[in-house]
Amino acid sequence: MCLSRHHHHHHHHPHSDDFFRGPEGSLRPASPDNPLLWPVLGSSTLLFLFSLPEILSGEMSRSRGLVADGLHNLLDWAGTLPLLFGLWAERRAPSPRFPYGLGKAETLSGLGVLLMVLASAFMTLYLSVRGLFSPSPVREPLLAMGIALASVAVNLLVGGLQISSGRRASHPALLASGHHALTDAGIALGVLAGIAATPLGYPRLDALAGLLLGALLVRSALSGGGALLIRLLDGIDPEVLDTIKREAEAVPGVEEVGEVRARWIGRALAAEIRLTVPDRLDTRQAHQLAQEVRHRLLHRIERLCDLLVHIDPRGESGEAFHRISAHAHDGLPLHSH
Repeated sequence: MCLSRHHHHHHHHPHSDDFFRGPEGSLRPASPDNPLLWPVLGSSTLLFLFSLPEILSGEMSRSRGLVADGLHNLLDWAGTLPLLFGLWAERRAPSPRFPYGLGKAETLSGLGVLLMVLASAFMTLYLSVRGLFSPSPVREPLLAMGIALASVAVNLLVGGLQISSGRRASHPALLASGHHALTDAGIALGVLAGIAATPLGYPRLDALAGLLLGALLVRSALSGGGALLIRLLDGIDPEVLDTIKREAEAVPGVEEVGEVRARWIGRALAAEIRLTVPDRLDTRQAHQLAQEVRHRLLHRIERLCDLLVHIDPRGESGEAFHRISAHAHDGLPLHSH
């Protein structure tokens, strides 16, 4: 969801081509048909339809690695449910209860995906440790190897679909899910190698492949979770703030750029900026200068959709000039703001 306060800019922006102007002046989704919905539904259906036969084949062949891979694919399917929720929530228009929209539901959905990844990792590790202490030969190794090879193909397909869609829409949760699927494809190759080694007299290699799978999943979840937590806590790359400041300083008439704040609301960037302008400007001229700053930043800062500009006259810039000194009124004790 993309918002804009007091923004009357009507030119085309390459970074905002999936939004249009709504009746309240906010930028709304361009279409009720979310282009990400079908890739997520397609990959979800593929994982669900494949995971159940894979688990069944793993039980029939007594392959710990194959059962673990099937359970993991099943949990990956469950992990697309938070993604679908996020896609639904981010399409909701701002309301009095949620004036910024529900863009952060996208970040929450990404964390939901990572929790599913961790759950599948610990399940895989548990099954693999059991296999190490009580190894058993794989029955029907050709069937198990065929299913493992099919798992590689399914995860490559799912990963490619999600990454290509996530890149087009700059959707971090979908990108995380897609890269995770590509990791799964590599791990499924390890499962395949473990199954192939079992008839040669190395039954524990199947369980070792499962341990490798679980360890890589934990690493993947922890590395992706840090970036999502930073966004959820309104953290941002300082370079983004520096770029906003540089671009605002380049506008003629701006004497100084003071405080700059920005945060992510889903895939949209919201920012606040304080400018110092000549004190000879009247209200209309200062407003026009603020519009020029907003115009430039919306063009230059990718994904910037909400910009609040505060104007200070020369000599009265900074937080100190906005403080209210100690005073008392309405029977309240002495206080300041």
